[in-house]
Amino acid sequence: MEGGIHAWNGLKAEGLPESGMAYFTEAHTTAELLSLAWKIEEGSRYFYQAVASKSSDGELKALCSQLALAEEHHKSTIEELYSKSKNSNGALDIVHDDHSEDIMEGGITVKEALQWANNKSTKEVLEFTLALEANAYDLYIKMQKKINDGDSEKIFSILIDEEKQHLNKLAELLEKKI
Repeated sequence: MEGGIHAWNGLKAEGLPESGMAYFTEAHTTAELLSLAWKIEEGSRYFYQAVASKSSDGELKALCSQLALAEEHHKSTIEELYSKSKNSNGALDIVHDDHSEDIMEGGITVKEALQWANNKSTKEVLEFTLALEANAYDLYIKMQKKINDGDSEKIFSILIDEEKQHLNKLAELLEKKI
């Protein structure tokens, strides 16, 4: 990541576009996809909140706190827009359980992500979170294409735009730190 886009050396993502949908292969309905998206947002919220509470870097702490709030907002957006959609049959079926086993953006468990982040530099944590947010951005594009109704597509359009904002904020802070 050092040098940002100016240092890009032509590397390209490899693999099938569907590979990012690994955790969503069993989800066939809009409600199932949105429930899983909600769980990913909750896992990411928990991760950002934990990183913010442990970080000694004031800027990283502030940004992770901000991202934790944004993930909470994403969950509310998913719930609210789903409840208003024509495909809604009530509330999303969301299981609340142990956060450490939650899957977060990037397809990693919260427990694995927190173990990895322990004693890492601010730069390393920023690079990692930038990768997580890029994965979420990509995943929501794929999920949006999988859904064939306007209401649910709107939900993913909102999430895609917000993930793009997260990427910009993380990239700005990373550029300051390198």
